[in-house]
Amino acid sequence: MNRFSILLGLCALSTTAFSQDMSMISYHDNALNWQNYKTSSKPSGYQKAFTYCGITYSVKSDADGINVEFNAYVDANESWVLKGAATSQLLRHEQGLFDITELYARKMKKATHQYIKQQGANLNYESLLLAVREIYKELNNELFAEQQQYNVQTVNGGNPQAQADWENKIKAELNKLSDFASK
Repeated sequence: MNRFSILLGLCALSTTAFSQDMSMISYHDNALNWQNYKTSSKPSGYQKAFTYCGITYSVKSDADGINVEFNAYVDANESWVLKGAATSQLLRHEQGLFDITELYARKMKKATHQYIKQQGANLNYESLLLAVREIYKELNNELFAEQQQYNVQTVNGGNPQAQADWENKIKAELNKLSDFASK
């Protein structure tokens, strides 16, 4: 089952610290392009491309209060496309995976914001950190399931109508959560 999941071209999910490494492309930087795909890995199976994307989070406390950030990213050094397969249709599909990742980063921000508001004066760093970990874990699982559904229903971008339907759905959901967009 793990091999099948990998072959679907799902975004890899990561909890590693987000660095200023030039291979890391944050969601707000720009749309994906084929130059973002740097690795020369030779995949097995039928995949034409792989976008290594994930969400990082940080929880910081200082004199100004507690700050929580979630950031969607793509690791260009781990992303690849087969020679001769770099079409605009396939890139739209890979962008959709990144868009879904950003959608879930926004959902994490919203859930954390609601938790903070609910806690009010009782909010403390330790309880917030535990809550953020749970929010991340739960929504990361949902993200993985949604990416699987996206890949299956669009046939990894091979079904143009399903791809367009998903793009519209993702765009509408991102718009609903625009207050929680990555900065």
